[in-house]
Amino acid sequence: MAVKKHQEAVIHYEASEDKKNQTVPELNVEPLAKTAKLKFVRTGLVTVAELEGTDIGLSGDGESESFAQKVFGGLPTYLPDVSWDVDANQYLFWKTEQTEQRVPEFTDEGIRDKVLAAWRLVQSREKAQSHAESLADEARKSGLSLEDSIGKRDDIRVARTGEFTWITSETTAATQYRAQLRFGTVENVDQPGPDFMKAAYALKQGEIGVAMNQPQTAVYIMRLVETTPSEKYLVAMFETDPYYKYRAIGDGEKQKMLFAWISNLREEAGLEWKERLETPDQP
Repeated sequence: MAVKKHQEAVIHYEASEDKKNQTVPELNVEPLAKTAKLKFVRTGLVTVAELEGTDIGLSGDGESESFAQKVFGGLPTYLPDVSWDVDANQYLFWKTEQTEQRVPEFTDEGIRDKVLAAWRLVQSREKAQSHAESLADEARKSGLSLEDSIGKRDDIRVARTGEFTWITSETTAATQYRAQLRFGTVENVDQPGPDFMKAAYALKQGEIGVAMNQPQTAVYIMRLVETTPSEKYLVAMFETDPYYKYRAIGDGEKQKMLFAWISNLREEAGLEWKERLETPDQP
């Protein structure tokens, strides 16, 4: 309620023709949050990339819009809105400022350090992948578990994940009791994505594989200890469950196939887009 009133005060201030005799409306909600026993966080100006991986950045409205789509879309400043994350935590948020989209200059404060960090991350991925593959080969040749082979090294930590699923369904307050599909969480693995899950589910019992996480910030060596239930039982479940339960899982691959098909058609047909250049004398 306080945020909504502040938004109205800001609108009146912006519409006023006599700003010299007025002060910009201010709002300090931190004491209100403390009274309500809520955690207050001010992000400052952030990009979509900086929101990735954060708790609120992974939240959404449970329908069609993510947190980022809302705040970087048409959400007015100081208009309160809510979102939920996969653990059903609720966020009350509002936008206080938005700047025009631009490509920062290399000379801008802090940009050089960010570019250097990103470049180092990209350059290190191939080396990290190669190193992980060599360690995986060493573990395979030993015929032992990861703990008893490469796990003996001081610079390697081996941890068990526990059971996990490629895709899981959940129901939260945000989805209004309608099950939503998402990637399963994996204990001791940071942000596993489709590549990680694909590599993990391609393994047979006792086999060792290598895969990166979703943001490609870490490479994992994994060994499949056991699966439950059996593959035969899983296939039987898949064949008998209604199609709508799995339809959303293939949306990403379906989009890739559609784009590839359209691209192939254009290439085979020799399609070229040529824009008409208009001069001031032309209608």
